[in-house]
Amino acid sequence: MGNASNYFTDNSVLRVNNSVSYASPSYAGFKLRALAGLGENATQPGANIGNIHSASLQYDSGRFSANAAVETRKTTAANTDRFYALGASYAVGTVKASVLAQARRDDLDVARNDAFELGLSIPAGPGTLLLDAGRFRNRSVTDADATALSIRYDYNLSKRSMLYAGAATIRNSARSRFGINGNTGAALAVAAGDDPRSLVLGVRHTF
Repeated sequence: MGNASNYFTDNSVLRVNNSVSYASPSYAGFKLRALAGLGENATQPGANIGNIHSASLQYDSGRFSANAAVETRKTTAANTDRFYALGASYAVGTVKASVLAQARRDDLDVARNDAFELGLSIPAGPGTLLLDAGRFRNRSVTDADATALSIRYDYNLSKRSMLYAGAATIRNSARSRFGINGNTGAALAVAAGDDPRSLVLGVRHTF
């Protein structure tokens, strides 16, 4: 809860069946990952519809981390979706700042959008304060942008137990209808232009 990138993600590519993946050993801070998945297409065999390919490069060095990723998805015989992401984080003392940029493009010019996210993790007392802001820009549909804001506090009871409380909101433009995802699934449906708000309270224990 609270990550703007979760709200603006295309959920249809979060799980890939019929796939193989590879993760390389880390070398000088770099690590490569790759995935290939074959779609199941009975209506147009041989058209590669449903095929997904992705690759990412991770770099870690002390307080700095960065990752770049690209993914392609064949949706029809005439169209391929392309997803791009670039993220980084840096710790200054005990405070960690992060930034994420995402983009989606397709051959038919019907699904073009960008998303940006900024996050802060700040130690506070026995826990951590988490702040997050994200912006979605729809380049295919006018007046369909959105802004997400969230705040959460994680309170450590012990090494294995934690209490957490948070609040989030999304400001939808007149033609956007993003909702706030929970930990167990997609958001409840909202009407275009509505601004959903959410409160979360919970406890986590690691066995």
